[in-house]
Amino acid sequence: PAPDAGAVWPRPYDPAAPIDFSGVPGVTPEQQARAEQLVRDTLRDLPAFADVTTLPALGYRSIGDAATGFEHYINYGYIADEAFLDPTRPESLVYRVDGDARTLVSAMFIGKEMALDDPRLVDVGGPLMQWHVHDNLCWAGTDDGPKVVGVVDADGNCPPGSVNAGGENPMVHVWIAPHECGPFAALEGHGAGQADRA
Repeated sequence: PAPDAGAVWPRPYDPAAPIDFSGVPGVTPEQQARAEQLVRDTLRDLPAFADVTTLPALGYRSIGDAATGFEHYINYGYIADEAFLDPTRPESLVYRVDGDARTLVSAMFIGKEMALDDPRLVDVGGPLMQWHVHDNLCWAGTDDGPKVVGVVDADGNCPPGSVNAGGENPMVHVWIAPHECGPFAALEGHGAGQADRA
């Protein structure tokens, strides 16, 4: 028999459609319920951050990646606190870039100093959620906070004046905009990060 199309994951995501992640092999009912609730909560709470001009007063700083087509703003205080998967306190916000315009499209939740196979991560949504790390980014300090200035070279080195950091903090996106690769899709290219292959 033909495979159940509903069981395919990831599958295209439209936040305007009913949120139903059922039928995915290896996902428990509890994981499905948690993943669906996280998306519902994020759809409800994240639009409070839609106006990018309000972010500095809220403690968010751009990491300087607008040239990729998406710009991340990070609140380093939220990375350090104990909140976890809280859409009222997202560690990072992702905006689609269109010239000077910024459209909020996703939260990027960050777990503080956890392994990619930590049960606190993988048990939330099981195979539904794509946790990843960025262990190849090079960061440099600026007057407006840390900025991404490149990626490591073939020998694992960063450009002078920058350091490779952040790979110990796994993250997951929750999209509030439609995405063909699902509600938890990572970005593509250098910005995609590295997932647990185990």
